[in-house]
Amino acid sequence: MAANINDAQTPAFLQELIKFMKVMDWMTRNHGIRFLTENVWDKVPPSWRDALMQLSEEELYRLPVDPSVRRKTWPLSLQAFFKCIDRFQLANIVPSLQSVFKSKGLKLTQEWPEELVARINRSCAMNPKKFHEVDILCPLLEQIGRAVGCKRVIDLGCGQGYLCNILALCCDVEVLGIDSVASQVAGAERKLKNIQKDIGLMMRKGVNLDAFMSLEPTVKYVQKPISCSMTATDLFEAIEESGDTKSGGVLVGLHTCGDLAASMLRMFNASPQVDAVLNVGCCYNLMTVATEENPEVASITNTTSGTGSHLPSQPGYPMSKLCSLALPSLERDTRSLACQSVERRHFTQAKMDRVHKSHSYRAVFQYILEKELALYGRLYAGAMSQGYYDSFVVYSRELSNRFQLPPEQHLSEEKLNYYWDTIGVPWHKQICAFDSIRTALAPVIESLILLDRVAYMRECGHDATLVALFDPAISPRFVGILATKPKNSIAVKDSGGFDRLSLQLQSQQSD
Repeated sequence: MAANINDAQTPAFLQELIKFMKVMDWMTRNHGIRFLTENVWDKVPPSWRDALMQLSEEELYRLPVDPSVRRKTWPLSLQAFFKCIDRFQLANIVPSLQSVFKSKGLKLTQEWPEELVARINRSCAMNPKKFHEVDILCPLLEQIGRAVGCKRVIDLGCGQGYLCNILALCCDVEVLGIDSVASQVAGAERKLKNIQKDIGLMMRKGVNLDAFMSLEPTVKYVQKPISCSMTATDLFEAIEESGDTKSGGVLVGLHTCGDLAASMLRMFNASPQVDAVLNVGCCYNLMTVATEENPEVASITNTTSGTGSHLPSQPGYPMSKLCSLALPSLERDTRSLACQSVERRHFTQAKMDRVHKSHSYRAVFQYILEKELALYGRLYAGAMSQGYYDSFVVYSRELSNRFQLPPEQHLSEEKLNYYWDTIGVPWHKQICAFDSIRTALAPVIESLILLDRVAYMRECGHDATLVALFDPAISPRFVGILATKPKNSIAVKDSGGFDRLSLQLQSQQSD
């Protein structure tokens, strides 16, 4: 049974989640790449193996997202596994911002005229995913600013300024965008001019956009190095460089990569100039983590930062004292699993074939590397386009090139087909079955990472909560962390966490 939303973001719930993750550590650690070389199937309980092998390949594919595939005749331990998945996964423990605001009679998104949407997308080159995110965040950030008594929004890692420009044009806020790349800042400024030009053209044609946009936005951009080692002092210097010396602001980070999400929360904690923070993290595989052997030291093996070459002075995980004491393992394979989006695992024959082939092909190729070529260790294949899954031979040829194997280690077509026929085909369904139950853990691992961050913020004395911002089928990293300093208590825990914020906003609307 899913957790009650009011109880799901508490220390007791996090402790339950930690215990579950420790029990399932054997599964998260064992990536499908090593399925054949390390006899992973033998680690799955025999009763689970029997139950899973009774499912069709399509049912195995749908298993992580479709409860109707589950059987009441399954072993109780396998049924309990999926009940825990339901209890701990993000979609069942985080309140939807849309539903909370709707229940209060508040509008979260703008009702944009179709022509305006088309022109914004053309001017900014925004895809549907980006527009969906901006459409929700703009009014939300404006309302958070009103609730904490400030009109400034600081977008850390603003990129091409998609959020900054629309926020400044459509909402009563002042915006500061910070990015480390000069071309990104220049692109953001160029897109702002394009939008203003298109809006001006619409207005000259008689389209009334007064209710939606202003042609005189207050938005500034600053180029400042951004990395996971960035501090509150660095943030204050960026604010000073913009020429804006007044205090107060809402700090926002959309899809902050790897350790930057944790660094951003630490910046908020150490920055008296910032009143609230809204953070949506991503790329959990790039986080540094403390280990049981070195609990004070971040493990950086096979880890590169997506936000700069500087390593953080503190690990991206764990942040909270609670998780630091328990320290459930989050190795790279486990963190990579958290990046998967089960909500996007919709069934089509072509999609299922590609997913299942990708796991089986890679497992067999790893078997060849170790058993045939005596090459050990982990090599990362990266993304593969559809054409490489036409056959195991085509796939193997591509990986041999990517891994820069010498010509004498490229196997013949005959030998590759032999390995696939004698090892791949007999083990294909078992590989698919293990991938399905392991993939089901993805949203649970993400819950652990995000609840650790919420626990840290609360340990620091801030009001913090998780909230579902986006449609997960459109934007896979759909959950954000909203936190405020105690004097601005808006992120409370009762009734989904937004009663007080909603009441403040209602009173503002009636003024």
